[in-house]
Amino acid sequence: MKRIIITGANGIIGTELCKRFIDKDYNVIGVDRSKAKQENNKQFQYIKLDITDKEKVKGDKDSIFFATFN
Repeated sequence: MKRIIITGANGIIGTELCKRFIDKDYNVIGVDRSKAKQENNKQFQYIKLDITDKEKVKGDKDSIFFATFN
């Protein structure tokens, strides 16, 4: 199963990306500063962090989507 990281997972675009990739059987790691909307899905892992903290996003992943807006 493919694994991706989506930053801004709780925003409008990030939430939609999470849903679509979960529907396509991806394991999704959502990164945001606030509580994630997809928490109850077994294919979704939420991490509250600064994306520049490389130690916390270590490991194999197929893609990273930056859906953040500041």
